[in-house]
Amino acid sequence: STARTYNDQMCQENMHCSLVFQVMSHPSCNLLHSLSNEDFRKVRKTIIQGILSLNMKGHASHLTRLRVSCEICQLESEKRSEAGTSDASLDNYLPFDKSSEEDRQFVVNTMMKASHLAKQTLRLSVAKEWMKMRVKELEVQSMLEKDMGLPLTALPGVDA
Repeated sequence: STARTYNDQMCQENMHCSLVFQVMSHPSCNLLHSLSNEDFRKVRKTIIQGILSLNMKGHASHLTRLRVSCEICQLESEKRSEAGTSDASLDNYLPFDKSSEEDRQFVVNTMMKASHLAKQTLRLSVAKEWMKMRVKELEVQSMLEKDMGLPLTALPGVDA
């Protein structure tokens, strides 16, 4: 089962990491084929960390960092406006360092989270269908976890 394969740790996210690289192993889908081995490893790490970031475990701390970063950017913008400085380059006061691997990964993770939640902006009828499918997926996962005697991770507090 998926839970056993991934040692009960972020099962869906780990499965998605595995699947994305399985799909990209097919020649017609291999978007990374022209990368050097070193670049491939870096991109692979970024993709995997981006997918794993979708786990809700670190969601609150991620949102806190994003909120603080946005507040810093807003304060810097207000200071420049008050001082009459109109520097067109945002690079001078963005709260992220482009040369920092950690900051670049944070931006990727933020984009992953935003795209993961984007279905909420679909037409209501489409969003309802997505929600029904997602609830069904989580119910099935909860039933499997219960049958295997595992703690419920998909729908904690809901009796499967």
